[in-house]
Amino acid sequence: MQKPRSWIALLGFIIFNAQIVQADFLNGVSNTPTLVEKTARCASSPEAPHPTLSFCSALSYLREHIEPLEDVSSILNTPHEVIFLGDDHPDRDIKTWLSRHMEKLHSLGFTHFAMEAIPSNQQSLLNNYEKNPSLRPQVVAMLAKEWGWIPEVHTQLIDAAIKAGLHVVGIDRRFKGEAIHDQNQHMADQIASILASQPGAKVLAFTGSVHSRTTSPVHGLKTVAQLLSDEKIERLTFTLKSGYNFQTERYEQIYVAEKLNGVYFLPLPRSETLRDGIIYTPHSW
Repeated sequence: MQKPRSWIALLGFIIFNAQIVQADFLNGVSNTPTLVEKTARCASSPEAPHPTLSFCSALSYLREHIEPLEDVSSILNTPHEVIFLGDDHPDRDIKTWLSRHMEKLHSLGFTHFAMEAIPSNQQSLLNNYEKNPSLRPQVVAMLAKEWGWIPEVHTQLIDAAIKAGLHVVGIDRRFKGEAIHDQNQHMADQIASILASQPGAKVLAFTGSVHSRTTSPVHGLKTVAQLLSDEKIERLTFTLKSGYNFQTERYEQIYVAEKLNGVYFLPLPRSETLRDGIIYTPHSW
């Protein structure tokens, strides 16, 4: 059963960043109340005019639905063939948290760890690295050249996946001038190929959140998750956030910032059966 359309609008307020949601209370326009002042106003006047009403609705949803995530099994132990974890590329905390959970994820039936950070044409290096750890400097160098973001931390994530028994697969394709649609289609094709060639496979797909989201911010552009859904491949998407990139204009952080001593989960109001959501990991370094 679908939620009312107003919840879909609220979903946008919760997960879109300041570049997408250009409301005045996010931009810090002069002569407008601060975020803290608006939070206080919600308690005293929940029927205040727009945009405070939208702010209060989103904040109220957060307070009501955010929950401690003590065991990832509670949200990741599902029959879906693919689970996307939407990443913020330079965020070390997300990779640290994920590395610590690789063995648990393998125990939940995940067989493959698919990474946007690695082009598919580098798969032979990954396959050899699984058998020969001495190739680690080559893997770090490849990530530094092909990816750029924190190559050592990404290599540690690869190490954790291999140690846990997951097969690491590069799914990206980066050609100069290539449209994001072609990139998304290539990643979707790589994931679909894993499932088609290996019955019983279960894929944990680690991509930037712009590729993994269930709805595209650009009209006419389908994300990797949407392309797989078109192929009737069952999937869930969870966006990962941490204290690494907290910004005051992201107003949900007013509430979440008080809870950084643990991991929290926010289910998003999409439907009764598709429990996509946000996982907030602690700032740990």
